[in-house]
Amino acid sequence: MTQINLPFQVDQIVEVKSFIKGYRGAWFRCKITDITYESGELRYKLKYLDYLDEAIDNALVFETPEGGTESQLMVRPTYPPHYHESEYLNLKGETEPLVVVHESWKVGDLVDWWRDKCYWSGEIVGIQGKQLCQVFVRSVM
Repeated sequence: MTQINLPFQVDQIVEVKSFIKGYRGAWFRCKITDITYESGELRYKLKYLDYLDEAIDNALVFETPEGGTESQLMVRPTYPPHYHESEYLNLKGETEPLVVVHESWKVGDLVDWWRDKCYWSGEIVGIQGKQLCQVFVRSVM
């Protein structure tokens, strides 16, 4: 596999995926404490932001889940702040990326759902009113 240098830096906030039973596919907020190359592989030393008692994690950029055949990206940037177009203020001089949503959520949209101090990737399978939806979460086991 070709080595990819991701544009992350020490002290940057990122998200790291888990293959741990019960949290498989979940993304956790972390702070990069160090970046190293070990045995020719790029690794990030990560401190969990929402699980303060967890030890520093030494994460590979790509990992293959047990029983899997394809490597998966394990570190991603945090999602930028998002606003519905009715909430969005014209922020002149804004230098950070942000997302402006022009429509309401609908069945079939892919989402990340914040639950149990981590993000779960899923798909909206039902809408109930303006503030509630049903999400199917993938790869939990």
